[in-house]
Amino acid sequence: MSQMNSYRFILEDYHAIKKADIILDGMTVLAGLNGCGKSTISRWLYGFVKYSNDFDQIVDSETAGIVYERNRRLSEVERRIAFWTKSSTLPPMPRMNGYLDEEVSSLHERVNGICDFVKRKMTVPLMDKYGDQLWTALGVSDIEGDVEEKLDAFVEVEHKFVSDTLEQATARKSESSIADLYRMIEDGLNIESKGPMHMQLCENGTELLDHDYEYVVLGGVRLVDKGKYIVTDKILGRFLAPMGLKRAIYVDSPMAVSNQNANKCWEDLVAMLRTPLKPMPEAARRIVVEISLILGGGVVL
Repeated sequence: MSQMNSYRFILEDYHAIKKADIILDGMTVLAGLNGCGKSTISRWLYGFVKYSNDFDQIVDSETAGIVYERNRRLSEVERRIAFWTKSSTLPPMPRMNGYLDEEVSSLHERVNGICDFVKRKMTVPLMDKYGDQLWTALGVSDIEGDVEEKLDAFVEVEHKFVSDTLEQATARKSESSIADLYRMIEDGLNIESKGPMHMQLCENGTELLDHDYEYVVLGGVRLVDKGKYIVTDKILGRFLAPMGLKRAIYVDSPMAVSNQNANKCWEDLVAMLRTPLKPMPEAARRIVVEISLILGGGVVL
């Protein structure tokens, strides 16, 4: 953690936690009985740091998956055309690479390839036999016109799909929705329960979560319970990623011994140690010395 930044993490009314208000300064130790919420606090703090910093990248990756599924569906159409025309080989199914720009480029190439394939290979007899299946698969069965006009409509539909999909991704990044962030955290950490309604991380006194709750209204008056507004379970608002806290590692005891998660946990830790964002500050080096004394051995970074 940078010496230039101070952090405060707050979590209220969530599972076993009534209120946790923690100053993060150097080595911060959470101690308590089993079930008091230590892992819950650590998991959500880690989740916020990791997924707020990775938010745009994850949005791009999820969007790439949407484009890939579209590309895969069109590949199946392309293979049917090859089958109908008795081509010597069937086009290979696409492989997902996870990069948005490459997935979009691949989809455009697929669309152009299908148009060229249909013009060159689909003869009049084949169109009479398979035309309805083809146009339905391409989503233009309701378009009136000849082959050229239907193919033009198909190209327009696919270009609109790409444009709308990219626009939605841009909107998600711009909105920086807390609800969207929570979903990423819950999915990434396999958290089955809903995220906390009252969580806050402050960086140098600035709150990074700007909550905006939906209130229960009865007869035009907000209902109040114990001094707090009763809110719905819908989480609204926006967030900012911390500027001085860019990477985090979370490993609990079950994860450390689990075959499913162990390799990923240690791979992330090793990657962080081997590729530091900047030289370790003196305060952190002192912590390393303290850890080595506690362990009774050396710590290699």
